[in-house]
Amino acid sequence: MDQYFRLRYGLAGGGAAKFVDVYPANVGMKEIRGLRPGRRYAVAAMAFNNVGESEYTREAVVFSTAEGWCYFQDLFSKRVRN
Repeated sequence: MDQYFRLRYGLAGGGAAKFVDVYPANVGMKEIRGLRPGRRYAVAAMAFNNVGESEYTREAVVFSTAEGWCYFQDLFSKRVRN
């Protein structure tokens, strides 16, 4: 059964959301490019497979950027590395 995740991210507190798909599902890290330095972002995840899709995680991970990009690692335990 094919499975992947979709990350929804954008500026914390509002603004337009962007999306990035994570495939295959067993990757441990996803790089998100195009983030602006010194900003706070929120990220939530959902899962897709042949049966359907989940809802986005209720509690988004919020992080601040230092250099305009961030490795987003292990969403579910909320560890983020800049």
